[in-house]
Formats: sequence, structure tokens, C-alpha cells
Amino acid sequence: MTRAAEIRERRRFQRRRQRRTWILIIIGVALIATALLILPSLTPLGEIAIPQNSPRPMGQGTTMGDASAPVLIEEWADFQCPACRRYAENVEPELVRNYVATGKVRVVFHHFPFIGEESRQAALASMCAADQGRFWEYYDILFANQTGENVGAFTDRRLEGFAEAIGLSMDDFTSCFRGNRHMSQIDQERIAGVKLGISGTPAILINGREVTPGVVPSFEQLQQAIEAELAGSQPPTP
Repeated sequence: MTRAAEIRERRRFQRRRQRRTWILIIIGVALIATALLILPSLTPLGEIAIPQNSPRPMGQGTTMGDASAPVLIEEWADFQCPACRRYAENVEPELVRNYVATGKVRVVFHHFPFIGEESRQAALASMCAADQGRFWEYYDILFANQTGENVGAFTDRRLEGFAEAIGLSMDDFTSCFRGNRHMSQIDQERIAGVKLGISGTPAILINGREVTPGVVPSFEQLQQAIEAELAGSQPPTP
């Protein structure tokens, strides 16, 4: 073999080796990408607590109650917040029974996800449930399954599991959830809360004034504030 032929053969060999190397790299990247897509779906779902359904009179989207009620209560919350869970489970049911159901109070929920990424994802999932008219049911199942802050209670796999557990249309839910349909709205809502001076959760505002800042209000404290607002909204006795 001449020197020139030997050089050509060496170059062909090097080109073949480079092609094989690139093919192996492409295959490796594809396998890694596939694994990243598949692994979340293989993560154990774990046990899901199913709470008892709580009535939400005149529930619509993230609101409940008569739109013309004289008292407006705004709840700013993070689904990972333990104090928010205490409020949702221990205070809100009394509020609903005594004031929302009687047409005296309207409640509006606002997202304030500040604890971590699981908070934002839980907020997003709740809004995808709201698209199907099931926000309050999803609100309940989130708090029923809260186990701590950023500990994996609200992984994407579990959030989708919650949706399936309450009977949502999974095609619609996953399209919304995986497409981040409401994330910009949620982020803007938190910014609005910061502008109002909200720094922690739950923050409960009655007709624009925060009740017991930094402390979870009891039903009795809410009742006192609500009755004061109701008294102020009544025309004077002749």
C-alpha cells in the first residue's frame, strides 16, 4: 500500500469512528431524555386521603357565597402552609355554615404560594380543577394530603393522582397542568398580595381589612369582625 493510500484509509477509519461516537452520544442523550420523561410516572403515588365533601354554597371558581353579600372575606393561602390547613379544616366550615350559607358573606380565595415549588404546582393544579368547576373539592384534597413543606406531598404525580381521585376529566386536567395554563395568573396574584402588604399565610381580610395579622383567626374572632361589618351595613333604626 502506498503512503497516500495508507493516509486515505486512516482518514476513512477516523471518520467512521467519529460517526460511531456521535451515534452513541445521540442514543445516550435520547435514552436520558426518555428516562426523564418516564421516571416521574413510575414514582410511587403513595396513599391518597379522600376528605369528606364539604358544601360550598353558590361556589363558582375560587369563590363561594352570594355575590351581593354585605361582607367579603378574602383568603390568601399557600397549600403547603400548616396554618392554612388548620384554618381550612377548623374555622372555614363554621364560617360557611353560619355566614356563607345564609347569604351574609362571600368568600374569595387568592393564591399566595411562597413556600416552594410544590406550592406553585399545587396552586396550578387547583386552578386546573377550577376550570372543571371543582376548585373547592381540590382545595379540600390538597389540605387533606398536606404532610409538610417541600417533602414530596405535592409532586406532579400526586397532584395528578388527586385529580383522578375526585373524578376530574384527566385529559383536560393534564393538558392544563402540564401546559402551565394558569401559572402566570398565579404569579400575578401573589405579586398583588405583596402589594397589599401580605407577608404570610393564611391572611384573612374582611371587607379589605386583615384580621389577626400573623395569627390564624378563630371562628369567634371572625364572627366578631363579621358582626361588626353587618351592623355597619344596616340602615339606622328610625
